Amino acid sequence: MHTKGNGLVHAESLPGLVLVANGEHSARLVDVFPFANAHGERLGFSYEIQAGPDAGAVLIQSAARSASPTSKVATILRDLLGREPTPDELGAAIGPELVGLSCRITAREERNRAGRTYSAVVNVVR
Repeated sequence: MHTKGNGLVHAESLPGLVLVANGEHSARLVDVFPFANAHGERLGFSYEIQAGPDAGAVLIQSAARSASPTSKVATILRDLLGREPTPDELGAAIGPELVGLSCRITAREERNRAGRTYSAVVNVVR
């Protein structure tokens, strides 16, 4: 991935669209990284599937950066931590302490605006 001078990843350098079986998968959080796209500054959460025919596939879930307890980032952190994130966790550099965490993700086939099919992470459970 190529980063900008501000440490954000260029959205164009993110991995291509990945398609895996719909449903629940055993996974591991392998990266949390900031990036920017047409929607603004976001956080990417990369999950590597650990077992089954899709083992090794990496899916990315993203959310706008936000310190709000009702934000998508707060929901993702709540799911990964198994508890409410603290205000410090929402406002701070999120990530390094979570990398390596085992979880279960639910993948669902979706289409992007260009009409290409990919697997979206729609739920995470620790």
